Amino acid sequence: MISAHGNEWTLEEAGDRDPAGARIGAILQALIAREPSQTRPSIKTWLPDGFLPPQVTVTGEKPSFELMMVRALSDRARAAATLGATDVLYWRADLF
Repeated sequence: MISAHGNEWTLEEAGDRDPAGARIGAILQALIAREPSQTRPSIKTWLPDGFLPPQVTVTGEKPSFELMMVRALSDRARAAATLGATDVLYWRADLF
């Protein structure tokens, strides 16, 4: 799912069975190629570690403003609190 505002696109959610994200990269490449005379959009998104479509070049990074917190709902679920930032992925749509 992509939201577009002016010349900026935000990749909100995506799914790809390829761990590198090649299908998502191909979709973005095709969307940009539809209007070759227009200025290429700036595309912003959050990407998990190791997920970089081969068609994409990262031109800048900055930490997100959002802070995600975890609270165990039971003793059995307490193990989830030991997960690190690279173990969990939240897309922007997961914020509530």
